[in-house]
Amino acid sequence: MRPDLRCGICTFKWTYERALLEGAEAPSVAVSLASLIEQRLEADLNLGVLNTEAVKKAYEFVNFTSPYFSPFKRSSNENAKALLHEARAYIEAAKEERGLIERAVKVACASNVSPVTGPRCPYSFEETMRIVKGEKGVRVAGEILSAILQARSILYLPDNAGEIAFDGLLIDALTRMGKEVHVFVKKAPFFDDATREDAEELGIRDAVKSLHEIDGFLFPPALEGRARDVFLRSDLILSKGIGNYDAIGEEDLGRPVIHMFKVKCLPISRRTAGDLGELRIIMEG
Repeated sequence: MRPDLRCGICTFKWTYERALLEGAEAPSVAVSLASLIEQRLEADLNLGVLNTEAVKKAYEFVNFTSPYFSPFKRSSNENAKALLHEARAYIEAAKEERGLIERAVKVACASNVSPVTGPRCPYSFEETMRIVKGEKGVRVAGEILSAILQARSILYLPDNAGEIAFDGLLIDALTRMGKEVHVFVKKAPFFDDATREDAEELGIRDAVKSLHEIDGFLFPPALEGRARDVFLRSDLILSKGIGNYDAIGEEDLGRPVIHMFKVKCLPISRRTAGDLGELRIIMEG
């Protein structure tokens, strides 16, 4: 996705507030981030690249032990694990494969809870459980379900810690149907985003064909080695969260991309025809 001016403001806010939570000094990190965004924010720049660069810049001012987000992520993972039994029962109550995938996609989408602002408490997933209890709905188009059922090799891009537990329910459903699922996670540290440690803690590493660490948000030209091979071989991408939409939304990747997210900003609202706060499941390509 290509940025507009408001995207630069959002990138600053998202990165700056998280850097402060990690212990960065406000004046130094603010000046550095503002300078980076001013220099790099151009009409033809991929927004995912800018977001990755901003996180790297922020961590120049932060202790790499991640003093705030390490315990934050552990608590978010524990909160999610406590809800998995009920969420799994909801998914598996479907009578056939199409319904099972529809429910699993809804649960994964509804767990996209990370805010643009710096999160002050671990994620608790109330909206996810409203889906499970039938108190809230989200539309999944028939063509999206057909694309998932027809795919053979799927690349999955999770978003945040805690959330990735519910991604695991969708991944489990896909693998039981014989799909080959590969997962890309970000190299740590990366604020509240899911990393290898989170995937291993929640058992996702054991459920997938392969798990790869990539350097921030997905930017295909930067992929190397096995990760590049996995990307090229995939015939469908399942992308979770606004950050991943920033990176690969509106890009021609040569295969369908299914995005699952909550609309959290005006540029995404305008580009995806969704209201602020709305859960959206859309397909491109």
